[in-house]
Amino acid sequence: MHAGKKSFLETLAQSLERKGDRYWAQKVKEEHLSASDAQQKVVSILRDQIRPKPKSTDFGAKAQEGLLSLEVYFESIPPAESQIEAVIEKSKTDYRAFQAVRMFAAQKICPNSPSIKNWQSNLALGLLTEPKMHRGPSPIGNVHRDMLIVSQVEQLKALGWNPTQNETTTDKDSGCGIVANAMTELDHPMTYSGVEKVWTQRHNLLKANYLKSLFEYALADV
Repeated sequence: MHAGKKSFLETLAQSLERKGDRYWAQKVKEEHLSASDAQQKVVSILRDQIRPKPKSTDFGAKAQEGLLSLEVYFESIPPAESQIEAVIEKSKTDYRAFQAVRMFAAQKICPNSPSIKNWQSNLALGLLTEPKMHRGPSPIGNVHRDMLIVSQVEQLKALGWNPTQNETTTDKDSGCGIVANAMTELDHPMTYSGVEKVWTQRHNLLKANYLKSLFEYALADV
């Protein structure tokens, strides 16, 4: 395997596995942080990890679309050849499927797949046409941001804050509220209801374990 590819995959796998500072609750459990102190802790975590979405015309946007679409189209690890064939067929008319196949092929996750080899050959010969991008915002455009939000609400929950506000009491401090304030402080303004929506729909997010398993499978062939 090419050293550059190995480095890329190892970096991704390690970043998905590494909990690091993002999972900080256990370290401060005995400190009894105030809501203000907790907000500053979340700010310090997110400041280095929140980044602007790439423009849809950027190459990085296509790479992100492909990376975050892998789980949507390649459900099993490794996928059966019949599944790869089905995704390639779908990629003829589906922009996201096309980007997923491009990422799948570029990272040589199943380098011996006849279907992938044929697709790569056709791409190199200019025989493939990238489908038009879907109109409107991508449904996965905020996945990275939302995963970070969920991770911080989970940390606050571990420290005793309810994830959502309890409307039956006068206590308005909650995990979602603290994260919303932190996002606003970082010039990524979000309302409480916006963060709460991310939290309540967290089970629809891309699973980091999927990408970690996928890249570990690819690296096993090094």
